[in-house]
Amino acid sequence: MEPFQDLRINRIEDLQLHRDSRRGLEGAQGPEGPVGPAGPLADNHAVAELVRKGLQKDFEEFVDKLEGEIVLSKAAIRALIIDELRIGGVIDQNGVAVPGPAGAQGPE
Repeated sequence: MEPFQDLRINRIEDLQLHRDSRRGLEGAQGPEGPVGPAGPLADNHAVAELVRKGLQKDFEEFVDKLEGEIVLSKAAIRALIIDELRIGGVIDQNGVAVPGPAGAQGPE
């Protein structure tokens, strides 16, 4: 038996305990430790307040985004209507109404 064979076998076994993961080289997991003491109870009112503030912030951001989209949509619809009125000959290039054809003279 070679003098370093025990050392080589231990080294191979140590390497086999390690494995590659997506987080990099991990060592072997040791024994599970004892369970620690229970922590303090959560303050339900504080938790509810944090949740309320988070939801309110998210809702306000959503409303702001929605209002911005409404403004853009209104501008696009306005431009579309004006373009259609120009194409139809109802208004000129300056947005001034074009007089229509005169109707027939009435009895009086």
